[in-house]
Amino acid sequence: MYTFEQLLKRTMVERESFIKKSIDFQFDRMPFHHYEEIHLDLINEGKTRILFYKPETKTNEPFPVYITMHGGGFIMGGADLDDPFSRQIATKVGCAVINIDYKLSPEYKFPVAIEECYAVTKWVNDNAESLGINPSKIAVGGYSAGGNIAAVLCLLAQERREFSIHSLVIDCGAMTFADYQPFQGFGDNLHLKDMDRPSFFAACYVNEWEEVTNPFVSPLLSRSFAGHPPTLVISAELDTWRKGYDAYAEKLKAVNIKVDYHMFRDCHHCFTVWPDMGPDDASKKGWEVIFSYLTKQFRKEGRE
Repeated sequence: MYTFEQLLKRTMVERESFIKKSIDFQFDRMPFHHYEEIHLDLINEGKTRILFYKPETKTNEPFPVYITMHGGGFIMGGADLDDPFSRQIATKVGCAVINIDYKLSPEYKFPVAIEECYAVTKWVNDNAESLGINPSKIAVGGYSAGGNIAAVLCLLAQERREFSIHSLVIDCGAMTFADYQPFQGFGDNLHLKDMDRPSFFAACYVNEWEEVTNPFVSPLLSRSFAGHPPTLVISAELDTWRKGYDAYAEKLKAVNIKVDYHMFRDCHHCFTVWPDMGPDDASKKGWEVIFSYLTKQFRKEGRE
């Protein structure tokens, strides 16, 4: 089997590789009208860092807001990687953006990241007036693990009824771990086979393997989608995670939740974030779909 120390040591290798790939792609960070780094004291595990963006405006109308959670298998990534995308969304859509630097596994196990992102979303709702945000137009979303967290926020919001989520964006989301076998451990020198990566991520994230069937770990397994917001699903044809988020889209459609589904040919996981994961223009087109969807949704008075 494996130990926590082995999980952590391998995680450090994964994080180093992730950072190098991020540097290789060096996305442009456009100048911005209002950018603020805020540290919130919301959960017992420590302060939460968020990046807050608001575009320039000539009116005093409150902004709709998109709350984004980064990807990285729950163990890597961060808000700084999503900074260029957050600036683009705020500019192209004309909305505020909250970019959450949530706590990572295995140092912080489930449900810390979920409760942290939920607490931030509630903070945004409760402080909407001072933030210049319209609390009736809160959208959430993310890619990979971020898509998972965003979907879980929608389930929790309906269960706890402390705020309402207007729209959801799932970009190649990791919607279930229940299809994978329990992680058995590493090879020599902590070698990790590609086929074992989903199970490794889950082993880092959950406290016990049985938790992978919890709908707040694998939102695809939720028994109720009542009150679920309209959803955009970005699908990649060659993504090994595709079965989960495609099934999530079908479950929503089956209970008459409005779903906008876009499948991109010849693309792999997270092609919107890593342009080498698809044809030359696929990443740009994927982001254009997200910009267009959020713009359309925020123009509506209610959830449709």
